[in-house]
Amino acid sequence: MDLSARRPVIILLCLIWCVATRGSPHNVGYASPADECSIQGRIMRQFGHDLVPVGPLRVYLFTLEQSRPLQALQRKARERRSQLGAVGPEMGQMMAAYLGSAAELVPRLTRTAVARTQQRGSYRFEHVPSGKQYQVVALAWREDGLIFIQAVTPLLRPGEALLLDLNDTDDNDWTNVTPAPR
Repeated sequence: MDLSARRPVIILLCLIWCVATRGSPHNVGYASPADECSIQGRIMRQFGHDLVPVGPLRVYLFTLEQSRPLQALQRKARERRSQLGAVGPEMGQMMAAYLGSAAELVPRLTRTAVARTQQRGSYRFEHVPSGKQYQVVALAWREDGLIFIQAVTPLLRPGEALLLDLNDTDDNDWTNVTPAPR
């Protein structure tokens, strides 16, 4: 079979597919435009009393089904922390180990999309299918340590443009999987 004769047909099929899926690198679903929504925000980190943008880093978008292994790890860490109830070096080491495991797990999970923040810490996911909840995880290994900031969205409505800022502050609990408020 001579594939060179079929090359124009293959190219045409690829072009049709790109047009049908809108060929966008940010196109994460195949929903109709009326059923789509978007998620955008900024990633901020606390330095002293100030919040400063974090960039560049990867931001992962998971359906709650896709992030089940991460949620299980988060719940396990939260349960262990509440069982021990103490604060000290052992607690810190245990929570750091759980956080390290979560950071290793995230890139290996099947995901809906991934984005990279701009220098000002902004990210955006477009063409996200509505009618679902998503877990958004910002992750980076830096000289000064691990950045792991996450949130769970509320149930997304058709046409919704959700603003979801992720802030790494002292009161941010990486084990919390409660949906963010609208």
